[in-house]
Amino acid sequence: IERVNKKEVSIRNIAQSNNLMSIENVFHIQKSKMGNLSFSVAQGGIYTINLAQQNGRVINKVQTRYLLPGLHNISFNLNTKASGVYILSLKNDKNCLTTMLPLSF
Repeated sequence: IERVNKKEVSIRNIAQSNNLMSIENVFHIQKSKMGNLSFSVAQGGIYTINLAQQNGRVINKVQTRYLLPGLHNISFNLNTKASGVYILSLKNDKNCLTTMLPLSF
């Protein structure tokens, strides 16, 4: 985890991957309360991105949609979330990757 500047906290080089998908980078921008996720998928298909509390309870279904193979970047709203550590997951029907997303506002 590194503080990029006073407004952005980033998790760099997280290297969460398998042969079909990888999470490249995740970070949030404090001032705008927006989260950003960069990830890649090797096969087209339906993918779901969720934000959960540490106990595993999903609190935000960020996105579920068909994705083509390649690198993807999405932004999502964190406006109603409190400071803390959350779990961000990327999954399809056969695989799931997770990473921690620490928030401090």
